[in-house]
Amino acid sequence: MSLCDHFIREFAYDAWANDICVAAVSTPSADDMARSLIGHVLASQTAWHRRLRGRDSAGLDLWPESGPGMLTGFARQTSGDFRDYLRNTDDNGLAQMLRYRNQAGKEFTTRVADVLSHVLFHSAGHRAEALRLLGERAPNVDYITWVRTVAPE
Repeated sequence: MSLCDHFIREFAYDAWANDICVAAVSTPSADDMARSLIGHVLASQTAWHRRLRGRDSAGLDLWPESGPGMLTGFARQTSGDFRDYLRNTDDNGLAQMLRYRNQAGKEFTTRVADVLSHVLFHSAGHRAEALRLLGERAPNVDYITWVRTVAPE
């Protein structure tokens, strides 16, 4: 499996986990902070996608308003953005250095593959925080569950 194929698979899992978390925090009784954390995951993914495409992310709110029902379209958009990005790159593209500015305007240069890994790890960390706030109502978004039940061969 190529590195690009690996990331396509990992981002498919990420989309699945985001969708489940969005559904869990989209009920009116869901914890507001859990909902805010999932909104932050999606906004952060949008910021990184913009950077990967050479666009500025400075004006993007990384902690957007995330009321019940507001996250479904956002999740669909971010997963589609990364799916399209990965389908239009290859292992050579993943090895390229990306120059970008963070939200504070500070410039960095990072390998594309490392940016993609960061997106996945950052998202997983905040999803875990959100799920902890949901307590017993938290859904299972374990990677191995996705592998056993959803993952393409």
